[in-house]
Order: sequence, then C-alpha cells, then structure tokens
Amino acid sequence: MSKREPPRVRRSSARRDLPTHLREPVRGPNGETVDATPDPDGEESVEHVPVPEDDVDVADAYPLAKEWMRQAALDSVAFHHHVLYESIREAGTIDSQTLHKRYGAIADDVYAGRQRTSLIKRTRRDTLAKLHGHDLLGQEGGTKDRIYWVLDENVRSGYDIDVRAGAVTSDS
Repeated sequence: MSKREPPRVRRSSARRDLPTHLREPVRGPNGETVDATPDPDGEESVEHVPVPEDDVDVADAYPLAKEWMRQAALDSVAFHHHVLYESIREAGTIDSQTLHKRYGAIADDVYAGRQRTSLIKRTRRDTLAKLHGHDLLGQEGGTKDRIYWVLDENVRSGYDIDVRAGAVTSDS
C-alpha cells in the first residue's frame, strides 16, 4: 500500500477562493505590499510586518495575544498537566530527573481527595510533550538530560496546587 501525500495547495488558487475584499494586497505601514495569504503549512505569514515604534498598542498586541493563547491552552488541559506545569513554573528551570523526583514527592498530597491518581513516568513524559506542543514549555536536551522551563511566567494554573510541599532538590 503506498502512502498518499496530501494535495498541494497553490497560493494563487487559495487567493481566488478568498472574498473580494481579501483579494486586494495588504499594505504595510510604509505602503509596501505584504503577503497576508494564509500559509497552507499553518505558519504565521505576517509576523515580519514592521510595527511603527510610536504605535505602542500594536507593538504590545502580539505578546498579549500569545499570553492569552497560552493561558487558554493551559486552561483546556487536564489536572495532571497543571501539576507538572506548576512544578516547572515554581522551579524556574528544572531537569527531567529532578522533576520526576519532585512529582513523586508531591503526588500523594496533590492528588489527595481527588478521583484521579498520579501519572506513571511514561505518561508524564507524554504530558510534558503535550505542554511543549501547546507552546507552554520550553525544553532542551535529550531524554535523560532534558531541561524544562515555562515560556511565559504570567500564565498560571487555575487550580490551587501547592507544588512546594515535599519538594526534592537535585542533590537528593
């Protein structure tokens, strides 16, 4: 059985499918033409548009929108994700071994009185990958020596989770 490739979308045909008012070229702040056609690969295509320095509202809009999208992404995931996220946020930067030790130390307290139980290590790694995919965490390194950090300190869990109780240091 051969693997089917998705059909290729040509920008020109995608442009013709747009309503008339969106077919006109988009102009940048200096009158230059900017390609604002949605990218078929899902990449943002208008990030390169220069923002006038005196337009503070516009300049602040992108970081605020990113923060809002990250908060919405965190709000949409299960409780387990929040426990891991808050553990990393509280630590600042943490390696995977210390994170797993800390999670094991706080799991009984955090999950006490809840129907859910703590995650096994493999599922924790999947959960961390999902948080990274949602643009909530940064990560660097291989599986055994991976380092995690929160990408936006303003994004916080809506759950009241005390991840400091029973904290484990990297020396133990």
